[in-house]
Amino acid sequence: MMTRIDFEKLEDAFDFVSWSPDYENRAVLDRRTGQFLFQSTADGAEDEDELPEDVDDDPDFVDIPHKNDLDLGRRVAADFAAARMPEDPHVISRIFSGPGAFGRWKVLLEERELLEDWFDFERDRTRAALCEWCEEQGLEFEGQE
Repeated sequence: MMTRIDFEKLEDAFDFVSWSPDYENRAVLDRRTGQFLFQSTADGAEDEDELPEDVDDDPDFVDIPHKNDLDLGRRVAADFAAARMPEDPHVISRIFSGPGAFGRWKVLLEERELLEDWFDFERDRTRAALCEWCEEQGLEFEGQE
């Protein structure tokens, strides 16, 4: 039997996990209830859920992936650059050559008036990757037939 979940709640859990570059945030789905549990090891973290002791061993619990787990970083930016900035084929290697790459990326996109297009592109890719991940996990969305 497939577990039904709310896609917006999944996106919120995914964002929570992905906001932490160092995997400090964790979100876990309880397949039995469809409930998401949140935990953070970041300094000053508040409003955490208490995770069951067997969360890592019980197949009814599944960790929500970080964006890096779904390869939603540089590869997505490279795809966007290839589609929207073909006149500058080396832009990705220049921008992503060191720390702070996504900050520099967004500044460049703002300068070229492509920032909103990037946000739409990134959102669509993220949603597609989450849908694929859900299918692999045996999850479907409420209202989905």
